[in-house]
Amino acid sequence: LATKPISAAELNACKAELKSRYAAESASPEYWTKAISQRYCEGKDMVTKYADYINAVTQDQIKTLISNLYNSGKVEYINTKE
Repeated sequence: LATKPISAAELNACKAELKSRYAAESASPEYWTKAISQRYCEGKDMVTKYADYINAVTQDQIKTLISNLYNSGKVEYINTKE
């Protein structure tokens, strides 16, 4: 997968799917009750910029992520620096 080209159309379709799923999930009051509780208990705020982060993802970042997942055997969390 890491060597397979990712077309702009595929990347845009994946981004649209992620944003659509997030919009559907976040339309539920139960989502916000749970999200607010969890985020504040962890000392975080509710400014996620989720759509901005999705829009900023590049094909190279995806290939690197896939390669890292493949090479590590197991990944629980991936943190990136801005």
